[in-house]
Amino acid sequence: MEASQKPTFDQEEGVIGTTITADEANQVPTNDQNGQLKRSLNSRQINMFSIAGAIGTGLLIATGSALANGGPGSMLIAFAILGFICYNVLVAYGEMATAFPMDKGFSGYAARFVDPAYGFATGLNYFCKYAVLLANNLTASGLIMQYWLPHVNVGVWIVSFAVPIICINVSIDQLSKPNA
Repeated sequence: MEASQKPTFDQEEGVIGTTITADEANQVPTNDQNGQLKRSLNSRQINMFSIAGAIGTGLLIATGSALANGGPGSMLIAFAILGFICYNVLVAYGEMATAFPMDKGFSGYAARFVDPAYGFATGLNYFCKYAVLLANNLTASGLIMQYWLPHVNVGVWIVSFAVPIICINVSIDQLSKPNA
């Protein structure tokens, strides 16, 4: 097998080349169940992820006030700029995922290509983001429900949406554990 070059980064010397074999470069990370990454998402599931990511609570809640304050022109410009940035990030992530498949997500790529400490910080940021995002989404759903039923307290809606979400997550976690 012929050796290939994988660029790495050294803080003192900058970008340097490291020789690895072609087998090491094409090696797919494995999981504990069957030795390969499970790639079983169909196009319907991927489309639903795309729709859920594009139409979030921020888009539904904040669009009205942004439209009232800035007008449609400023919203169009802002959506075009942010859409361009998001597109470039997702294309870069897709390129990395195609060239170097791994099961660790953003933090795994940050640890591999930048530094393990940066990968840890990225993972910690994502944990904090999703810990706050659940409360944010529950509050937004309570505010949306309060629009139609203003006499019901927002806390009732938050609890009524939080309990099923937590139960589903706990039951899925229990189902995914192997029987001991």
